[in-house]
Amino acid sequence: MSGRAWVKNIPNSITFSRVLLFPVLIYLTFREERFLFSWIFFIALLSDILDGLTARILKVQSAFGARVDSIADLLTFFSGIYGILIFEPSFVSDFLPWIIIVLSLYFAEMIYSLIKFSSISSFHTYASRIAAYALGILFMTLFWFGAWSPLLYLSFFLCSFAYVEEIVILFYLKELRPNVRGMYWVWKQNKNVLQS
Repeated sequence: MSGRAWVKNIPNSITFSRVLLFPVLIYLTFREERFLFSWIFFIALLSDILDGLTARILKVQSAFGARVDSIADLLTFFSGIYGILIFEPSFVSDFLPWIIIVLSLYFAEMIYSLIKFSSISSFHTYASRIAAYALGILFMTLFWFGAWSPLLYLSFFLCSFAYVEEIVILFYLKELRPNVRGMYWVWKQNKNVLQS
């Protein structure tokens, strides 16, 4: 393997490790191992930050890496939601309307992308990154300390905003592309193309 080829695989290896953690996390919920689940989930969240950061630092971002990252994000998100259902059922019942709104927007974006482009999106917008960080912090505080209302409502708002933005981006785009910064940049890029 050439010097540059192995460097290109570092972020994808980190992402694949997150994919491999998914069955471990699900197994731990079946075993009701909350403590171990919370720490492995925390590692999965850190790997989500690390793979993208590593790809940007090494300048090896790719459409393949973005798609695999989106799949790993989906699996991590599912394992976190499942962990909350198992370990925090009272949280789910207390905040069910908010959870339904966020999950509905999340799945609406995914389904719309599958219908329009036959693939899930891998936009990684700024809003979705901020929402993912807030959601990760919410999950970890919930697993370790319990729900904290300001963080809870902030996370729900940020996630809702990010998913609505991605739905608008999907509506606006003619072809699916990865690593879109946000609707403003899509609009700005299209405006510049029209003026040329």
